[in-house]
Amino acid sequence: LKPQAMFRLDLIGWLLVLAPWCEQTASFVRADEQTSFQCMNPLFRGHWFTQRTDSAHLGRVPIAYDNLVRCKMWNKHESCCNPSVEVSQQRAFDSRRADFERYTDLLRAYLEDLDKIKGSATYRHTDEVQQALLDRAIDGFRYTIDLAVPCKQALVLFTAGMVCFGCDPHWDDYVWRNTEGAVVAVNIAGEACIYVDQRCGDFGRAAAELEEQVMDSGLAKLPSMPLPALSMFRHRESTCKWLREDLAMQPLPGFVQPGAIAPSNMKEVPSRRLQAEAGGDWTPDADTPDVVQVTSSVLPDWALQLMPTSTSLPQGVIDAMANPTPSPVPLPPPYSTSPRHAL
Repeated sequence: LKPQAMFRLDLIGWLLVLAPWCEQTASFVRADEQTSFQCMNPLFRGHWFTQRTDSAHLGRVPIAYDNLVRCKMWNKHESCCNPSVEVSQQRAFDSRRADFERYTDLLRAYLEDLDKIKGSATYRHTDEVQQALLDRAIDGFRYTIDLAVPCKQALVLFTAGMVCFGCDPHWDDYVWRNTEGAVVAVNIAGEACIYVDQRCGDFGRAAAELEEQVMDSGLAKLPSMPLPALSMFRHRESTCKWLREDLAMQPLPGFVQPGAIAPSNMKEVPSRRLQAEAGGDWTPDADTPDVVQVTSSVLPDWALQLMPTSTSLPQGVIDAMANPTPSPVPLPPPYSTSPRHAL
């Protein structure tokens, strides 16, 4: 046989040997992609697994860890959480807790203004009826602020549970999804709603009564600062609706996926610079960050000798700086689903 024919026979032989291995490898990849769907809760889409190393993300497949700090209940159990994502979990938890603290902060600030009004000449020259209405409103503020403590504790506990919901590889058992795979609702158990309502109900009813007391008093309406919106705590139905439609649907509030949105000044600077290079006019603003222009007047002779003659980077450096190719993303089932369990 000719050498070319012998080469073809050898190539065919190797292909026959490698064919079963390739098929087995493909089955592993398909199984891996199917398993990784367990760590792709749409509520945590910004933290799905990626090849990027500059952002925290969930695991690609459920893995058991024993050193989780934020969601300790998942230690030694297969979950999608890992130590790297705990920074984002803590930030989300702190953000929600700051929102709850802001409720009482606004009430305290409003109460301070009312105390100043009570000690002013305006209060002393007002009739007794208006003075009594202001005194009643001040007492209502103090009573409402005291009732906020157990409510905030219950909300913080509920928030922690929703943050750790991203660890659950069986998340699809607790949500409703549409035909596109998006989560449209979370099945929050009635026990969770009752738990929060038992600790926030008195606070919500006191806040509703406080609002009426402020409206009845002309002096109590003098402060210009706003009062917090607390209508979701007025009764159990509104509380459960708020938990299911707001807190549960945004377990990581305020998160911006890396590369999705850039600050306005950073988006505008490149366009201006390109316009200048094309012959247009561009004058940097005082508050616009710009690249420091290195000129020969600020460098010594020995540094000038080390400067490259061209500003373009070598192709090897450009290739090394490029983002890695992301792994294929498994698609959700093309049909709607309903929860089998409740959180």
